[in-house]
Amino acid sequence: MDNKQYEMVLEDAEVRLDRLKSLYEQWFQGIERLEPLIPRKNLDRQVALLRRDKPRNTGLRFRFQVLIQRYTAYITYWQRTARQIEEGTYRRDILRVAANARRRENSAISGRDSVEGTSAGTAIRRRANQAR
Repeated sequence: MDNKQYEMVLEDAEVRLDRLKSLYEQWFQGIERLEPLIPRKNLDRQVALLRRDKPRNTGLRFRFQVLIQRYTAYITYWQRTARQIEEGTYRRDILRVAANARRRENSAISGRDSVEGTSAGTAIRRRANQAR
């Protein structure tokens, strides 16, 4: 593979890595339901192709090394986050569960007051007046 072809494949791999990063972030946020394994395998194949034919050009070699370093760092991050999601210790999930619990608690409190025929604010004022 000559330098022009290698550069084109390298640019494509960089774009795929950026796209894969955004797909993983969407998966972590719950927007995507499945882990993006197919795009990841495609990028793995492309990286293997780039590793097989190393360029003689120093600039291309540097860009390739930067790509490999970024990809390795992302893989570590994705594995750690996926493990946390599976274990139930992922911070975003914990915060989401806590917020839902607070909402349920607040709606249960306001639901009890509304059963009495008053709103939550009116019930609080009534209790304060009774205490006087």
